[in-house]
Amino acid sequence: MLNIELVGGSTEAILALPPEGCGPGVLFVMDAFGLRPRIQEMAERIAGWGYVVLAPNVFHADGTVPNLPHRRGSSRAGRTWRRASRA
Repeated sequence: MLNIELVGGSTEAILALPPEGCGPGVLFVMDAFGLRPRIQEMAERIAGWGYVVLAPNVFHADGTVPNLPHRRGSSRAGRTWRRASRA
């Protein structure tokens, strides 16, 4: 895990390098569950194909990875939003 300095703060990111140490880049956008070992595994697999992979914490404004709160009812809120967007 590395730290990327931003205006007004910073964010964590996973950086996975191919065996050659360089190559074309992939920006890996994580899902709602955040940076976790499974994201690291996927980034390393893609790096094994010859790509440099960067997976930043896109929810950095909500806190660092260990401090992100578990939001009760978040899946229900998502379903409500999907239903409303279809109407």
